[in-house]
Amino acid sequence: MNQHSRTKSGVGRQNSESSDYGDSSLDLIDDLLSYFPRESVESSELYKSIYARDGSYFQYQPKAVVRIRTASDVPALFKLAIRNHTSVTFRAAGTSLSGQTVGEGLIAEIRKDFKDIQILDSGEKVKIEPGLTVNQVNGYLSGFGVKIGPDPASKSAAMIGGVLSNNSSGMQAGVEQNAYHTLESIDFILANGNRYDTSIEADRIRFESVEKEIFRGLVDLRDEVRANRVIFDKIIRKYRIKNVTGYSINSFVDFDHPIDILAHLLIGAEGTLAFITSVVLRTFPILSYHSSKLLFFRTVTEAASAVPALGELGAVAIELLDFASLMSVVGRPGVPELVSSLPPGSSALLVDFQAENAEVLNGLVAATNDYASTLDLVAATAFSTAEDERSKLWAVRDGVFASVGGERPPGTTVILEDVAVDPEHLAELVLALNGLFNKYQYQGAVFGHAKAGNIHFLITDDMSSRERVEHFSRLMDEVIEEVIRLDGSLKAEHGTGRAIAPFVEKEWGSDAYSIMKRVKELLDPGCILNPGVLINADPLGHIANIKPMGVIGDVVVDKCIECGYCEHICPTRYVTLTPRQRISAHRVRLDLTERGEDRIAREVWRDYSYAGEASCVADGMCSTVCPMGINTAYLVDFDRSSSKSMTGKLGMKLAALEFQKVEKLAKVAISAGVKSRRLVGKSALVKGTDMLANRLNGFPHWSNEFVAPPQMIPQHSVNAEVVYFPACVSRIFGSSKSGKDSLMQTILKVASRARVAVHLPSDSEGLCCSQPWSHNGSDLGRDIMSNRIVEAMWRWTDGGRIPVMCDVTSCTKTLLDEIAVTQFGERQSILTPANRKRYNELKIIDITEWLDQVTGDMKVTRPFGKVLLHPTCASRELGLVDAMVRVAARFANTVVVPRSASCCGAGGNRGMLYPEIVESALFDEAREVEGQYFDGAYSLAKTCEMALSEQLGYDFESLVYLVDEATS
Repeated sequence: MNQHSRTKSGVGRQNSESSDYGDSSLDLIDDLLSYFPRESVESSELYKSIYARDGSYFQYQPKAVVRIRTASDVPALFKLAIRNHTSVTFRAAGTSLSGQTVGEGLIAEIRKDFKDIQILDSGEKVKIEPGLTVNQVNGYLSGFGVKIGPDPASKSAAMIGGVLSNNSSGMQAGVEQNAYHTLESIDFILANGNRYDTSIEADRIRFESVEKEIFRGLVDLRDEVRANRVIFDKIIRKYRIKNVTGYSINSFVDFDHPIDILAHLLIGAEGTLAFITSVVLRTFPILSYHSSKLLFFRTVTEAASAVPALGELGAVAIELLDFASLMSVVGRPGVPELVSSLPPGSSALLVDFQAENAEVLNGLVAATNDYASTLDLVAATAFSTAEDERSKLWAVRDGVFASVGGERPPGTTVILEDVAVDPEHLAELVLALNGLFNKYQYQGAVFGHAKAGNIHFLITDDMSSRERVEHFSRLMDEVIEEVIRLDGSLKAEHGTGRAIAPFVEKEWGSDAYSIMKRVKELLDPGCILNPGVLINADPLGHIANIKPMGVIGDVVVDKCIECGYCEHICPTRYVTLTPRQRISAHRVRLDLTERGEDRIAREVWRDYSYAGEASCVADGMCSTVCPMGINTAYLVDFDRSSSKSMTGKLGMKLAALEFQKVEKLAKVAISAGVKSRRLVGKSALVKGTDMLANRLNGFPHWSNEFVAPPQMIPQHSVNAEVVYFPACVSRIFGSSKSGKDSLMQTILKVASRARVAVHLPSDSEGLCCSQPWSHNGSDLGRDIMSNRIVEAMWRWTDGGRIPVMCDVTSCTKTLLDEIAVTQFGERQSILTPANRKRYNELKIIDITEWLDQVTGDMKVTRPFGKVLLHPTCASRELGLVDAMVRVAARFANTVVVPRSASCCGAGGNRGMLYPEIVESALFDEAREVEGQYFDGAYSLAKTCEMALSEQLGYDFESLVYLVDEATS
């Protein structure tokens, strides 16, 4: 299929990245499979289509996606690319905003591997591979009281590979703490396949002897730059502020040895010169004392004028928000009420101070308050030192992106650009941008890192027609002219990518641009590394191949801007698709259907049925990190409902009506399996069910974590203080593998010891939170069970008088958030009017909250040493992690929550149907805890505990068991 046919009519012509590259063919795939294992190569229309998109507004369809596992894969991939006349684009998190992680050749993804980290010199330096996120690196470093310099806003999702390739900085890093200036050494692989580590003297010598042409070429370029006073002075001047436009040619000024020049050219090169295998970065101390303050000014000019003085007072971050930015966050949680009453034209500065002790911080605060008293402010907040208060202030800054992006009309595109000028020109730039927004009728917002003169502007537009694309292009032409007039940077920290590549020469001039082109030719003469990025001769490259943003039909899901913030937390990220990619697949299908390419649309959707629909755990963790709060589980629930046959729907409806019988059958089946395991052995039963599962879709895999179901033990109390609703998971799987009392028995023991009267209803069998229906595509079954459980809880709780406690947190979340109203499309009531009224009177609490309430005064008789805690995804979504840790800390000396702990992949029955999901979900956590000893391992859902036990090698059980054993 010709890629041109996939581009919206009038949106922009296909930017051919190299006329020498042939079309995708089976020969290329066969060649890839001759080296890479089948699971490392994706060439279906589904995968090619979703990897054609990243966090930017571009779409370039690759020939295949290759998951590289080790550094030795890279030279092999380069040879394959050369042999097949194609290119290689490296991709880590894919959060890049300028189109630098999409391309028409091979996408080389490093998401799963390249995660090694070595802390050096007691934390003064750190050696890291490109597959770790910034937050993961800083998590490892936190024990040493240090962090790395770059701090992009996307640090929870952005990986080190992208941070290095874009020379990212952030709110505090400025110029001094970016990757370029904190680089100690680098390990890289050239396009010719040769690998060098600049920290190894032998490699430095070998580089000179083996790479003679590159070595000599870098020397010549260095000397040319230094001899040309115009270029030399421009480099000195332009790199005083943030600048990532083009290559880091300041390396020719800053370093003498060619390999050191090359090392720093690779920072910000966006994968166009070499592959970065690892780096050593210098670290910075974490200052433990913080305080933040919002200052409101009458005009942006007054706000910008105050920036230099605040910087001299020691502010580590100064964030500017113009009037449009401030108005966009009115009403959002944490935003001060006074923001809504600001006069038109107001602007704000959010300042943050940090210090090594309280005395120093107090001095900084006092000096700033003194200075603020001399300003003609509209308003100001008090300095906030408490973390929760500071978080509210930063919610103002962080909420701009979500507010503007989330309120755009469905189907439109979010465009976030960043530029920088000398801070003395900041007010002039902001005023000019606002004037251009008015001229072109954009509701734009301007915000950013004022201390560094670096601002972002955010606009939205319908980029589905030539008219709107050309309108946007005219705006950008004037923006570029304005930034260049102020001697600024067209790209400050987001990378040049495709968005600014056509304008690099305009910013730098022909002589400096010639230096950059010769760098590319010297290092990548075959142009196999990310062509079209950073260096691009097409003057329309910035408006070519705009990705379509089709309307899916849900007010929340359609807010997705495909930023990728959700991907690092998704349990299926290493095995199938991520939340962003599931949404992208829907948009791709819509676009194909609109174009009449029905055959390809069907092919995409056929592959999506497993990769997108069946494999989704529906855990909802994506909503906790998504700037728009999107829970992709609800989209997948809709997919499952749409694809389910009428027979399947009727069967699920019957199961809801007769769930007591279904529950008994499940118990009989598990009991039979446990008995047969004794006869045929553990491995035989596992292998047998694996064989059946491979032949029969929907047949579950047997787990050796299964034990005979527990007996129901109803308990009635006249003076009950709480109703205990044991979830169906606990009623079916709630026995102890180690021969302890069942979960229900243990909870009742803890309640008795805490002197809490509990009512465990005798008619709880056959009832459920409704999750097995809602997350398996049965709307009718969901509606039936939701109404049944509300009616039962109303009876049990004496009309809502007594709280009801559920012993599985994911079930609690369903009861709290999902049984009243549908969550996709047109929101409709699930409950009858009578039951909706009853539901509103119920007080439903989770076992975590209950344990936190009742265990505070319990006597510890046998304290545990070190315990491992895995908060479930529902615990995180309900904000119960702190309570869970607090409970565990009452009964253990050390509580360990792995940094990589997220969803375990169990997803109720999902992990039993697709064990590969659990392996993917727990891959990082297994690496983190491997080899450690714990006195106990705990979570709060039986299916999760079984999955964790199998994958991590520790016997997980409910947190209730820790409480019971430590107080017995």
